[in-house]
Amino acid sequence: MILILLFISSYSFGQKWSYQGYDKKEKFGHEYWFSFQNDEDSNSYQLTQVVSKEKTPTLSVNFLDFYGNPIEPTFFTIQNVANDSLIFAFATGGEDGKLAITSDTGIYKLRVRSITYYEFEILIHFKNNIHHNLIAYLGKAPELKVYQINSKRKLSNEKVESIIQCVKEGRKNNPNFGCEKKRKFYISIHI
Repeated sequence: MILILLFISSYSFGQKWSYQGYDKKEKFGHEYWFSFQNDEDSNSYQLTQVVSKEKTPTLSVNFLDFYGNPIEPTFFTIQNVANDSLIFAFATGGEDGKLAITSDTGIYKLRVRSITYYEFEILIHFKNNIHHNLIAYLGKAPELKVYQINSKRKLSNEKVESIIQCVKEGRKNNPNFGCEKKRKFYISIHI
């Protein structure tokens, strides 16, 4: 079964979809599944270093999504690479996504893990009299939601792709997607 699904899978608008088959007993027997992969989102960052009056190195981090909106990471760590000691492990970066840290000199690994965003990792060399400012843009990870299209007739690839695009656009403004054709097909979400 898995080999068949991989063979008939298709990618559309950075989204994966597959035809699940036909159930003759159902009025809307043709079944398609898709999920949003968010391939257009990716991680990036800006790291600046400024001479500081403070002898101890400092780091300011601002976590933003791909579009520049503040986010709260689910889990992040800051680890000293030389001795593997963990200096910070938080479940949040604050309401505005900002975080400030003071530490000893050395090379540190900052890692962000979240179900919602791609994993982000960066090495930062903490130096005396230097303030480091990191702006981390986190791209959305593939969504866990699976959408289902049930249709009376087998749909063309183009039709499935147009429905997926409609759902992608419609789910932002319309909880019912606004994409269903009552006598031809309907859309649901796996819970």
